[in-house]
Amino acid sequence: MKIKRKGFSIFELLLVSAIIPALSLAIYAMFSGGLKIYQRINRSLPFEEINFFLDNFKQDLKNTFYFKEVAFQGESQRLTLATFVYDVYYQEKLPGKVVYLYEPYKKSFIRQEFSYPQIFSATSHPRVKALKNIDNLEFKYYYYKKETKEFIWEENTLDGKIPLAVRVEFVFKDEKEENPFVCTVSIPIANP
Repeated sequence: MKIKRKGFSIFELLLVSAIIPALSLAIYAMFSGGLKIYQRINRSLPFEEINFFLDNFKQDLKNTFYFKEVAFQGESQRLTLATFVYDVYYQEKLPGKVVYLYEPYKKSFIRQEFSYPQIFSATSHPRVKALKNIDNLEFKYYYYKKETKEFIWEENTLDGKIPLAVRVEFVFKDEKEENPFVCTVSIPIANP
């Protein structure tokens, strides 16, 4: 009679001990790769934020218009204009006011948006967007001077006139380097 023994042979134990580390390594690689993809998707992309912000800037300037209640006013670090903004109450774009300004102590380029009712309200809270890590921001305004028959860039707007173009220049500082940006927008309704 043969006696059957229950258990594993040495070959079976060696085979399992070789498969478990290989399987563990494959699972670790899969989770590690998934985690890297998740982090890459959810990280902040500053250049994309700057491009979206500048797209809003361009859109606001191209849609500016003469509005008695909101004069086009520009200085080297502040710009106020009438344009169309989204009104939450009416669920559509209405005339409003947008203010772009630079706060050097916060190193922020800020956009404040006021809908038509907010223009006249003393306690209104504008919608605000901001770019961080901004240095040396400056607005310039392009005009045609009839007296001298030349085109010039001014530091301030002239007598509430809408300029032919507006340029904003600034430097974005990230961890590695300083990145200069220049955005010039022509304004369709400006009169030379």
